[in-house]
Amino acid sequence: MLANSMEVISFAERIMTLLEQGRFTSTYKYAVLLSLMDLSMEKFTRTGMAPDSVTTRQLAEKVIQLYWLQTNPYVATSEEPFVLFQNAGRKGAQASIIKHIGEYREKSKIGGFSPYFSAKHADKTGFSKLVDKVEWTLIEMPLPRLQRMGASERNFIYSITWDDSIKKSAVNSYQKGTSNTFNNLIRFQPNVSSFFVQLSGLLRPLIQRDWAMRVAETNNLEEAKLQAFIFRANRSSTAKLNMPLAELQNGKCFYCGKALGLKGKSAAEVDHFIPWARYPNDSLSNFVVAHNHCNGAKRDFLAYENHLNSWINRITNPKTQNDFILMAEKYQWEVGLGVSRSVGSAIYLNLQDEVELWKVGREFSPVSKNEVQRIFKVC
Repeated sequence: MLANSMEVISFAERIMTLLEQGRFTSTYKYAVLLSLMDLSMEKFTRTGMAPDSVTTRQLAEKVIQLYWLQTNPYVATSEEPFVLFQNAGRKGAQASIIKHIGEYREKSKIGGFSPYFSAKHADKTGFSKLVDKVEWTLIEMPLPRLQRMGASERNFIYSITWDDSIKKSAVNSYQKGTSNTFNNLIRFQPNVSSFFVQLSGLLRPLIQRDWAMRVAETNNLEEAKLQAFIFRANRSSTAKLNMPLAELQNGKCFYCGKALGLKGKSAAEVDHFIPWARYPNDSLSNFVVAHNHCNGAKRDFLAYENHLNSWINRITNPKTQNDFILMAEKYQWEVGLGVSRSVGSAIYLNLQDEVELWKVGREFSPVSKNEVQRIFKVC
């Protein structure tokens, strides 16, 4: 049953209260909330339904991805670069998830500054061990405590079958596959995953701002510059994908259809079709190549239906899918076809009628929900 607007608003207000009153010394609550939101969008079905549950394993991978760029050294004025502290409980103590990711990156076969997907595919065994460590940390600490406000337990987001007395041995046995006594499901309360999908455009920037403010306070830094560092897209790591992606488009701009160039306004740039600000998706299927000026005009806007239709046709085309697979193998990247399609449908199918979509230059037009449903073939 679909929730009414008052239920959605009430949920948003409770999330804001949780951000203000939740008792946490680290930034884990922000990472968990954003990861639950992202998983709700990733698992949005072709029939327009948000998921009933996710697993602690899935959550751990999303949390690692969120923290990945944050384990790069931050360059503050007149100081040596350092990894930002994200634990305000003890001075000079780093959050354990940050430490685990940092250790993995240092030992990665392709170098400590490698992008997330490349490192993940280069050392699959090491990455699996990293997920084990992060999963245990989430199970032990933030998941049983996230919904506590003061002395009260408010299980309005999800339910789990354990509390903070869980033993590491039980989780280790589950991770090794030697026991099935631990239930790793995180079950959303009714309609909650749908709320996350509908509110993602509002809640994401608010959670990110709170997160950046917390890190700024912990490290005695300026919040505005820090937010750009923590949540930016890693443009430099995608530069190597520019030419192979352009070849998929026959050397033409995805948005205006004119020939791509090497310099100036016609220079080719990799763009996130679903904007990074809406959902951080660095998989190949979310990348298109566009002119410098087309990319700059689109910015973080959602693209109009003609662009959306072209994108869906592209990621559902068997030949292009095969090209993506070959590219992923060569560059140790992720294709992410299912994720991109699910996130795209979650965002577009939940748009209100008055929302304006970017067409070209400074031109916008209101969304047509019937056309979006046709594109995604939702009846």
